[in-house]
Amino acid sequence: MNRTNMNKPVMRLTLSGIMIALGTVLSLFTIIKMPQGGTITPLSMLPVIIIGYIYGVKWGCFTGLAYGIIQMLIGGDIFANNFWVAIGSILLDYLLAFGAMGFGGLFRNIIKVRTVSLGLGALTACLIRFICHIISGALLFGAYAAPGQTPLAYSITYNAAYMLPELITTVIGAVIIGGLFDLTAMAKKQ
Repeated sequence: MNRTNMNKPVMRLTLSGIMIALGTVLSLFTIIKMPQGGTITPLSMLPVIIIGYIYGVKWGCFTGLAYGIIQMLIGGDIFANNFWVAIGSILLDYLLAFGAMGFGGLFRNIIKVRTVSLGLGALTACLIRFICHIISGALLFGAYAAPGQTPLAYSITYNAAYMLPELITTVIGAVIIGGLFDLTAMAKKQ
């Protein structure tokens, strides 16, 4: 194995760590914080989505999982609930929801126009995260629903309040980044 091939795993881990750190720092700058969890941030998901785009869905999901664990540790309010709600929230709101950020690379080899490819990947990742939060809200936090409102309707409304702005800004950011940087060339070098 030559020196260049030995550096590829190191570069992958290093870039992934840097992007997790960048996403974590961006997540600390909350624009809006919802009362039962969820925030609007300045593009905090985008660095992990970019890792999924550069290295593929599998590595991106692994990176998103690591990012989700960090998000849970620095901002998770899950431990105030009962045991089963905490377990459900860990799985749905952190591990699955943030693991989905790896789907940012889903269209990299399908759509050759990188702005479209990265934008659709970001859209897919954000929609999967949104769905995870909807399921979590409906199953675990339905008690917060207004009288006469179903847990599902409550969860959709509550999660849309922060996830739709996050989705829109993340997709716009992905399209801009895709237009400015040739991330596919970066992936080929790795």
